[in-house]
Amino acid sequence: MKLPFFGSNKIVTVLEIDENWLKIVQAEILPKEKRISRMLVKKISTISEDIIINIIRDVSKELKIDSNHLIISLPAHFATIRNPEFPSTNAEEIKNMVELQIGKHTPYSTSEIVSDYQIVYTSPDGYSRVMLVIVHRDIINRYFRILEKAGLKTDRITLNSEGALNWCHIAYKNKIENAPFLFIDVDYTTSNLVFILQNKVIFNRVISFGFSQSIEDIDKWHKDFIEEVNRSFYAYQNEMINKEITKIVISGSERLTAKLNDNLLRDSFKLPVEIAGQFKNIYATKETLDLYGGDLKDMSLSSLIGFAFIYNKDSISLLPQEVRMERSMKKRAKTLYFLGILLAFILIVISGIFLEKIYNKESYLNKLKKRASSIKDRADELDKMMKKIQVTKARSDARGSVLNMFYEIYRVISPDIYLASISFDGKHSVTLRGSSKVMAEVFKFVNELEKSDHFDNVKTKYVSKNLVEGQETVEFEIICPLSAALQRTLREY
Repeated sequence: MKLPFFGSNKIVTVLEIDENWLKIVQAEILPKEKRISRMLVKKISTISEDIIINIIRDVSKELKIDSNHLIISLPAHFATIRNPEFPSTNAEEIKNMVELQIGKHTPYSTSEIVSDYQIVYTSPDGYSRVMLVIVHRDIINRYFRILEKAGLKTDRITLNSEGALNWCHIAYKNKIENAPFLFIDVDYTTSNLVFILQNKVIFNRVISFGFSQSIEDIDKWHKDFIEEVNRSFYAYQNEMINKEITKIVISGSERLTAKLNDNLLRDSFKLPVEIAGQFKNIYATKETLDLYGGDLKDMSLSSLIGFAFIYNKDSISLLPQEVRMERSMKKRAKTLYFLGILLAFILIVISGIFLEKIYNKESYLNKLKKRASSIKDRADELDKMMKKIQVTKARSDARGSVLNMFYEIYRVISPDIYLASISFDGKHSVTLRGSSKVMAEVFKFVNELEKSDHFDNVKTKYVSKNLVEGQETVEFEIICPLSAALQRTLREY
C-alpha cells in the first residue's frame, strides 16, 4: 500500500530504456511545489546489457534512486496497441470480452504476452471502445532483469503515452479542450502520435520519424513526416467515427522542433499547429536548465516529465499477472502486518487503561474501606452517645413520665380533697379514692381532671356520704383513663 507523500520531500524517478538510449528524469515533490531536479541520458545502442546494468547501478547510487518511487516508462513502439469495440458498457463484461478476444490481436499466446486496457469512451447505443496494449513478455522480463541486477525494483511499468498525456495537462495547466486533439512527441528515432480526448488517450500510433532522420535533409523529413501523420489521421478516423481532431501540438526534441516549419504543417494538415518547448509551464531547478543541452535536446523527455510530476495517477499497468498477484499479496500481508501491530497496540492501550481503572478502583475501594472502618468506629461511638442522649432525654422529659401524671393530679386537686389511694394499672388508667367534706369539691376535681391532656373520659364510679365521728364526709372513687398520647409515650418509655 503506497501512502501519499507527507511532510518531508520525496524524489520521484522515471526511467526509460529503448534500443538507443537510457533516459532518467527526477522530480522533487515538495509540500508546495514540484520541480525537475535531474535529467540524464546515456547512449546504449552499442553496449551490452551487463554494461547497461553497471551504468544504472552507478547512476542509482549517484542520484539516490528510491525503488518505492521508481516508474518505468515503456516506449509505445515496444507495444502493440489496438482499439477494439465491444457491445457493452458494463466494466466486468468488457473485462471478460477483452480476455476472450485478446488472442485475435497478437500472434503470440497469452502466456507470452503482458497486456492491459482502458475504456476510451462509451456510446449512447451501448458500445464501448477500449485501448488495448499488448507487450511481449520478453521485453518486460528484460526490464525486471536489468533492475534486479542493478539493485532496484519497481511496481509501475506503464506506457509512455500516458506520460505524454500527463505532460499535456501540466503544460496547459489542466485546460485541455473537450474536443479531441493530437499531441506529437518527437523523439530521437520515432515520433509518438497520441490522440487525446479530455483525460484519456483514445488512439496511439508510432511513426519512424524523429530527430536522427532530420539531420541530413529537413525538407525531405517534412514531406515524409506529413505523409505519415496523414496516414495516422486516416487510421484514427477509421477507428474513431465522429471525433474530428481540432488541433495539433508538437513537442519533444528541441533541436528538431526549432527547425519545424509551422506554416507548412498548418497548411498541410488544415489544422492549427502549436510547437511547444518541453519545459512549457514546467518548473526545473537552475542547475537542471543549465545542463539542458547536447544529447538532452536531441530527444524527448516529455513523457518522463509527465510521469514525474503526476506520479500517483492510475494508468496502463504492464506488470505480468503473476507479479501483480505477488505484489498484491505482499501489500496485503504488509497491510495486515501493520494492522496487526496497530490492533496489538490498541489492545495494549485499552488493557492498560482498563488495568489502570481497575487498580484505581481497587485503590479507591481500599481507601473507602479504611475510611468506612474509621467512620464505623466513630458511628458506634455516636450511636452509644445517641442512646445515652435518648435515655437522658426520656428521663428528663416530664411529659412522658409517671411522675408527670401524678404531678398533673396534684396540680388540679383542691385542698379540700383527701386522697386515700392512687392505683395505676400500668397501662390504661388511674383510680383515685378519697374523701372530701364538700361534695361540690369532688365534682370540681373531676372537671379539672377532664380538662387535663393526660386523661380522657374521666368517670366517677361512686360518691357517697358517711358520718365519721359525728361529721358528714363524702367518699368517692374516680376512674381516670389515660390519653392515647400518654399511653404511647409510656410504652416507648
